[in-house]
Amino acid sequence: MSRVVFASPRDVCARAAVYWRPVERLRPSTWAESNLRLPPGLSPKPGPYSFDFMPFLREPVDDWEDPDVREVTAMMGTRLGKTTMPLLLIGFTAAVDPGPTIVIGDTKPNIEELSADKMQRIFRESPVLAALMPPKHQILVTRFTTGAQTNYFAWSGSVGSLGARGARYLYCTEIDKWSRQRSPEADAHALAQERTKDYPTSKTFHECSPTLKNASRIAATWARSDRRHYHVPCPHCGQYQQLVFGGKAVPFGLKWVRGEDGHSAAPEAARANAWVVCVTCGGVITDAHKPGMLLAGKWVPEGQSVRRATREELEEGQLPGHLLQEVPADPSRTPCGDVGGPDAAGPAGIAGKSFVESPRDAIARGSLGGLDIVEAYDGTPLVMEGVADNPNARHHGYQLSSLYSPLLTFGDCAAKWLQSAGDFRQEQNFYNSWLAEVWEMGRLALAWQEAWDRTHDDRPAGLVPAEAELIGLACDPGGEKIANHYVIRAWDRFGGSWLIAEGQTPSLAEVGDLVRESRWPVAGTEDETRGIDLAVFDARYRKPDVEDLVLSLGPTARMFMGSGLKYGTWRWVAEEKSARTGKPLKGGFGHWALFSDYYQDKLDSMMHRPTGHPHRWRIHRDAGELYLKQLVSEILVESRDKRGRTVYKREVVEGSPGNHYRDCECYQIALWEMWLRGWARVLRSKAPAAGEAERSRRDRDERDRRGGRGRRGWNGEL
Repeated sequence: MSRVVFASPRDVCARAAVYWRPVERLRPSTWAESNLRLPPGLSPKPGPYSFDFMPFLREPVDDWEDPDVREVTAMMGTRLGKTTMPLLLIGFTAAVDPGPTIVIGDTKPNIEELSADKMQRIFRESPVLAALMPPKHQILVTRFTTGAQTNYFAWSGSVGSLGARGARYLYCTEIDKWSRQRSPEADAHALAQERTKDYPTSKTFHECSPTLKNASRIAATWARSDRRHYHVPCPHCGQYQQLVFGGKAVPFGLKWVRGEDGHSAAPEAARANAWVVCVTCGGVITDAHKPGMLLAGKWVPEGQSVRRATREELEEGQLPGHLLQEVPADPSRTPCGDVGGPDAAGPAGIAGKSFVESPRDAIARGSLGGLDIVEAYDGTPLVMEGVADNPNARHHGYQLSSLYSPLLTFGDCAAKWLQSAGDFRQEQNFYNSWLAEVWEMGRLALAWQEAWDRTHDDRPAGLVPAEAELIGLACDPGGEKIANHYVIRAWDRFGGSWLIAEGQTPSLAEVGDLVRESRWPVAGTEDETRGIDLAVFDARYRKPDVEDLVLSLGPTARMFMGSGLKYGTWRWVAEEKSARTGKPLKGGFGHWALFSDYYQDKLDSMMHRPTGHPHRWRIHRDAGELYLKQLVSEILVESRDKRGRTVYKREVVEGSPGNHYRDCECYQIALWEMWLRGWARVLRSKAPAAGEAERSRRDRDERDRRGGRGRRGWNGEL
C-alpha cells in the first residue's frame, strides 16, 4: 500500500484546503453560451446559443442558480423565448447540479413534442449533453435519464399520476391552457407544486402568456412575485423606461402614421412607418435603436426605477442609504452604448476624462457610500432607486411584451393591432399574446355618449349607402305592455354596416308591413330605392304570433332565440316531432338558437372599431337617446359558480331603459353572418313573390291537418 508523504504541515494544510474550497458559482447563462447548441429548425438563430440576441432572458435564467430564489415566473408574449428557458435550464442542471426533474405541459401531444422534438434534439446537438444521453432504447417520451438526473414529463390531465414522485426542479409550461375539468382533487397547478415539498432547495418555473382577468393562472402567479418589467434607455435622453403600447390618450408609447383624415392608416402603411415616443423627452425611438437598447436594459421590480450612475456618484458616493445589490464581476469591463448625456457613466460622458472604471474600484476606495449599484448587460453601472411594491426575494416574476422582440418591428405590432381592432377575439389575442396582458371581458363597455361619438356619421336616417349589399330587419317583440322594437340596418360583405332606421310599433302586423312595403332612397342616385331583403324575429315571447308572421313573410324571415350554446354560434332547433317516431318532422317548423354571449361580444367589438376602420359599424345622425342607452345597457359582471370558479355573465345596467334595441343589433349580426355564409341567397330589393303568403298559410293548414306545422324558406334550410 502506497503512502502519501507530505513535506511539511504547511503542505498538509494546502492540500486539505483544496477539498474545502467553496464551489465557484457557475451562472446558467455562462454555461449555456459555452455548451448549448440549438439545432436547425428549432430556433431562428441555430448553432451556439447567445444571449446577445435576446438579452432579457439572461436574468430569469440566472435566477436558477440564486440560492435565495425558489420560484421564477415568465409571463411573456409568444415567441419571446419563454419555452426555451426550461430546456436550457434542464440541460444546465443535468450537467452541473443534477436532481429529479418534472416537466408538465397542457396536453399529451404537446408535452411529447417538447420532449422528443425539442429537448432531445438540443441534447443531441450539444456535445456536453450528448455524452449524458442514454442509448435510444432506454429513452421514453415521458421519461429518460441524463447522467444522474431523471426527467419526467406529464400533462395537466395526468398530474395526479405523479403523486409518488418528488421533484427538485419543476417546470410548469403553458399553465393557462391546463385542464380545468372537474375533479375531487385540487387544481392541477396546485397539485403540481406539491411535488417539490421534499426538497428544501427546490426550484419551480412557471411560463405562459396570460388569458382572462381573474381566470389566468400565470397572471395570478406573477402577481405573487416581485413583478419585474424590462427597462431600456432612451437613445436620446438616457432615461430608463418600459416600452409600452400607449394609446390615443397618452403622448408616449407606440405610435404610427395617420391618414390624411387624421384617422389610423391601413395596417400595411402603419407597418412601414411606426415608432415609439420616449416618456421623458418625447424623442422618436425607431427599430434601429432597439438592439442597443435591449443590451443596455435591466429588469426592474414594480415600484422601483433605474438610471445611469453619474461620475459624481461613482467618485464621491452620493445618495447614501441604499443597499448595495450587485457589482460587475469583471472590474476591467467598461460601459458601452452611446446614451446618457454628459453626466452619465458611459462613452458619451467620459470622453477625454478620467474617472473610476467600475463600481468595484469605487467600493475599494470606499466612495459609493451604500448606493444600490446594479449592472446592465452591456456593463453600464446603474443606480436602482425606490422600494418594490411587492418585495419577494424568493419569487421573481417577469413580464415582457412583443415590443421587445428582436424578430418584430414596431410596425409589425402596430399593424397587428389595426388588423385586430373591431374583432373582440382578435383583440383578446393581441392583448394576451402580443402585450402579455390579461384580457378584461368588460373592457369594451361604453357610455351612451361615447358610443355616439365613436359610431355616428353625417348620414340622415332613412338613407341607404350605395355600397350596401344587404338590408335586414331585426325585431324584438314585446309583451302585452311593451312595444315591438325593431332595427333596420344595411351591410356589406366585409362587416361594414349602417343604421337605416329604428323604432317601435304596437303590433307585429305593422312590422310585417315594414318588411313588405318599406323602401328607402339610395345615396348618390335620383330614383333608386331599396327594400328589406331579410327579417329576423325573437321567438322567446309571443311565439304563436311570431310564427304566424314568419310564415306569412315566407323565405325572407326567420325566427331566432338566444341560447347558451357550448359549440358553434347557431344551430337549428326543430319544434315539431312525429308522434309515432319522436323524430323531427321533415319540413317541420322550428327556430334558430343563437349563442348569445358570442353576439353580445361581437357587437361590443364592432362598436369599438376605430374611426378610420374601412368597415365601421355606424349609426345615423338622427339616432335617439333611447336607442343609444339601450345599445349600451348590458355589461359583463364577475361572479362565482357553484365550485367557486370565476365566471362572467351579462346583466342589464341598473336604471337603463331596457335592452331591446341591443338585442335587435345582436340579431342583425347573426342575420349578416348567415347571409354571408350563403344560407340565404336573396337578390337585392327582392320582394315576396305574389301569393307566397297565401301558399304559406295553405301549407301550414295542410301540415296541421296531418299532425304538424311546417316551415318554409330559409328557416332551417342549409
